Amino acid sequence: MTTSAVPTRQVRVLAAPGDRHDEILTADALDFVGRLATAFTERRRWLLKERRR
Repeated sequence: MTTSAVPTRQVRVLAAPGDRHDEILTADALDFVGRLATAFTERRRWLLKERRR
């Protein structure tokens, strides 16, 4: 598997921790979500703007 050079975006979880918080929201998982947000935020915003037209 190859990874791209997308910079990491810090992700903050605002909800109270649940029973399996540490098991599910690992540092790697949060890093992955942050990279997705960084890679697709501009496109997501553009699509939402177009939807409002």
